[in-house]
Amino acid sequence: MTKSDPFVTRRGILFGAAAAGGLMAAPRVARAALALTPPQTLGPFYPDRLPLDRDNDLLQVADRAAPAQGIPLHLAGRVLDRRGMPVDGARVEIWQADALGRYIHSRDAERGERDENFQGYGTFVTGTDGGYRFRTIRPVAYE
Repeated sequence: MTKSDPFVTRRGILFGAAAAGGLMAAPRVARAALALTPPQTLGPFYPDRLPLDRDNDLLQVADRAAPAQGIPLHLAGRVLDRRGMPVDGARVEIWQADALGRYIHSRDAERGERDENFQGYGTFVTGTDGGYRFRTIRPVAYE
């Protein structure tokens, strides 16, 4: 409504009601319990031997100068409890195939050479904000 238009339009009333309804509904959504991540199997080729370098940078192995093959990917997120509160001190781990589709696993070794410059496994312990981050490669197809 402007000074030149002293009457409230039906559209203005509906828009205002919708906006007010959205504002009132927001706290209910924020307080709703979050769904837990469903249980999962360990997936294909969880490492049967962990690398010495287990940090959150899978592109650079500590004793190697060359970086891993593949397209770099920055992966970040947060671990939250059911109430949506950050979880401090949660250990997040990832493992994945290298750019050649190979895992760090003795049964996968028979399928071919691995990229020895790719860590293949990493961990990160969340801080007070529940945040984690990894530097890895964009996932590729594996057999």
